[in-house]
Amino acid sequence: MVEKLGVKNGVLLWPLRIALSKKQFTPGGGIEFCVLLGKEEAILRVEKGIEKLKETLS
Repeated sequence: MVEKLGVKNGVLLWPLRIALSKKQFTPGGGIEFCVLLGKEEAILRVEKGIEKLKETLS
């Protein structure tokens, strides 16, 4: 996806980190949080993050 969009990793991984950790700055990145949380919890948190964004944009 990074190549397709022509952006740096951080552009895609920063929102993921926020959705997973609920913090802007963390010692680890989005991928590390996915590993620590596990697939189900990571997906749940990303879905919640998407819903919050939708609420904000409405």
